[in-house]
Amino acid sequence: MKWFSKDIVLLFAFAAGLTAQEIPTGDKLKLYLNGKKYVTDMEFYRHLDFADGKFKIAHIQGIDDQGDYTVNGEKIILLSEGNGSIGKRQSKSCKIIWHSAAVAYAEELDCGKGNRFFLESSLRAEGSAVDIQGEPAIIMGKKSATLTTKVVFRKKPSKKAKPLRCADGSSPLALGIPFTVYARTQEKAKVDKWENYWYYVHNDYSPESYSDPKTHSPIGCEAPAGWVFGEFVKVQ
Repeated sequence: MKWFSKDIVLLFAFAAGLTAQEIPTGDKLKLYLNGKKYVTDMEFYRHLDFADGKFKIAHIQGIDDQGDYTVNGEKIILLSEGNGSIGKRQSKSCKIIWHSAAVAYAEELDCGKGNRFFLESSLRAEGSAVDIQGEPAIIMGKKSATLTTKVVFRKKPSKKAKPLRCADGSSPLALGIPFTVYARTQEKAKVDKWENYWYYVHNDYSPESYSDPKTHSPIGCEAPAGWVFGEFVKVQ
């Protein structure tokens, strides 16, 4: 099962110049992992927990996978018991990647084939500065939000910036559908008669899940992360 697309990973490590912190290996890594919780909370909330040599991948409706884990150097080997949704005993190799300039989580656990988790406690501190593709911004943590009216979802924080669209011409952000606010511009901007921040947001539903209501065929959408003018955003 694929939990994270490349676009979502870019959300968590949007700025260039990633610098690896000192990541433990061997027995130190196994000790480090004990009690840690990694999450995937974009399309479907799942969490990967480590405790006493065991791992468990679970979500609100039950357990996806569980079993033992071992460490070989910097590799974390998950050995499934085979009684979850995977259905048979198999191993998966994971490794920790540190994103020093991440917009959201700084520590990623990459288990290959799109299976990516993020250390829950590594969420960037609210109020800290970040550079998002050359745009100076301020981290807002993770805040759920909805639109108050139809707006244009843009690639850059500017009314002149390119709109982000799905193949059918619709916006990846829709009225009534919650999304997550991660950051805002450092300064307010004047757009028509309003003055407000631009918000850097992420559509919590993967673009890969969009489908035509008549044919049920996939509708491709552009990157799920982008900018929306704050005047039309209701932050919870």
